[in-house]
Amino acid sequence: MRNFIIISIISIFSLPTHASNLCSAFPENTLKIPVTATTGLSKQEMDNLILRFMNLYAQEVKNSEKCRLDIKNNWKSEQVNAFAMKRYRPQTSQDLRCYIEVYGGLTRHKLNSFDSTLALLCHELGHHIGGAPQKSILGLPFLTLGLSNEGQADYWSNLKCLKKVFKLDDNEKIMKQRESAENHLLPVSKIAKKKCFSVYNDKNKAFLCYRSAMAGYSLVRVLASNRSYFKDHFKKPSKSELELRKPSFEKSNNKVVRFSKNSHPEIQCRLDTYLAGSLCNISEDLIVSKKDPHFNTCTVKNGYELGLRPSCWFREKSL
Repeated sequence: MRNFIIISIISIFSLPTHASNLCSAFPENTLKIPVTATTGLSKQEMDNLILRFMNLYAQEVKNSEKCRLDIKNNWKSEQVNAFAMKRYRPQTSQDLRCYIEVYGGLTRHKLNSFDSTLALLCHELGHHIGGAPQKSILGLPFLTLGLSNEGQADYWSNLKCLKKVFKLDDNEKIMKQRESAENHLLPVSKIAKKKCFSVYNDKNKAFLCYRSAMAGYSLVRVLASNRSYFKDHFKKPSKSELELRKPSFEKSNNKVVRFSKNSHPEIQCRLDTYLAGSLCNISEDLIVSKKDPHFNTCTVKNGYELGLRPSCWFREKSL
């Protein structure tokens, strides 16, 4: 009887359309941005970024997951979201896909940029190859879905992916140009820059960390436009309350979870995670493990004090 129940649960959660097999960037929301909007990125710009991403990661995904990386630009959709999922029950091994879909509403979001889009793609890819801890069914560690949980997808995005995506760019030149052009972000960027240069002695690596951290911040700005992150149980927060809750590098989410969290962390917690991944000075070329969250990551067990996954979603002692 027990085996029957377990098999039934696995069967239910293996369906391609089931919510537990689908990891979205945003919590569920009603934001919509029409196709006619001219903000954010154009369809061609998004297509070009996807092509760049595919060229960089298609073979690694094939080697790691034995599946084909498939990224769709759903430009006509007005929804503001993106998701990752694995397509189960393939007829042949060639049919198994590590699937990512980005809705046009998110691409056209007025705060969306090239770097926030790459951070988004890294997050969604992180569900596929971001390693442990993985999303599990009913919190049971032996019933994983083969997808990294939300916090780990965020962490891997900056720990490995963005550093690899930006590695060949002249990040010093890019970030100095942005410092002079984007004056409204200068206070934020100064904090990120200072923290990165305190960790990395190599200037190129420091600027790579700096750009990666700011890409995470850019994505968080887009995510924070979704008020579902800030809903209270009994009332909607006022504009002044929302202002106080805006994520910033100047503060951190100091919550300590009893068990690692599968679902989306709170917005400040997500920013803390992006910064932590950027500050972890383990090479972006060293792959992570699907089972061991300590492998090639910064943890207390590995002797690290900086670059640790935040305790607002990750519980190292529980693993």
